[in-house]
Amino acid sequence: MSLPPKPTNEIDQLRWAIQAVEAHSEQLGPDTVALLTAPARYELTQLTQQQASHASHELMVVLLADLAGFTSLAEQMDAEDVSELMNDLWDQLDTTIINHHGHIDKHIGDAVLAIWPVSAPQATQHAWQTAQTMHHILATFRAQRQLELDIRIGIDTGLVILNQVGATQEQMALGPAVALATFLERHAPTGGVLVSNTTYHNLNQPPALPQTFIYHDEPITAYLLETHPQTDLNNHE
Repeated sequence: MSLPPKPTNEIDQLRWAIQAVEAHSEQLGPDTVALLTAPARYELTQLTQQQASHASHELMVVLLADLAGFTSLAEQMDAEDVSELMNDLWDQLDTTIINHHGHIDKHIGDAVLAIWPVSAPQATQHAWQTAQTMHHILATFRAQRQLELDIRIGIDTGLVILNQVGATQEQMALGPAVALATFLERHAPTGGVLVSNTTYHNLNQPPALPQTFIYHDEPITAYLLETHPQTDLNNHE
């Protein structure tokens, strides 16, 4: 069994050490492995609990936007051209998140996760305006560049765990609202915005037909909202 390179932060180093011993379980036997790894397991438990105690739990509006058509586009174009193209597009998409008072938590491949504290004024409305503007940007970008590129967006409102992870202690949003926003984005149609029941009822929107999905073996209600790319949505409070 080959091991990955030894990590730099203490928690991952302990996990690496335990894995290194377990790799020789056939030669050492289960009792010896348990004896050798017990101190590392204890210390790992203590550090993990300490790290968890520093995490903050907040109510957030979470938006996940994922580009549709990027993979096929990357296969058809030169890598440098794709990089330049995507940098231009992400610069516009990221800017609209910031302009609507959102925080960019992270980019994940060809997707972006943004959050708004519920305690902030009109957080849900700002997230919705961001989604609309993103569609406007994609419609303009697609027409100007003659590209088959679109976007899917999911939005949820709920509990987010803000934790510091990795050697750099980078802050990362995790938790139920992030998971549900991801689920909604994956089930949104191309060019659509799918929002959770809670998010929808926090918006001043015309009536929309509820849609039912099975999430963690339970039915949930979501709403597919219409966007109007032709409308200028750059004005915000």
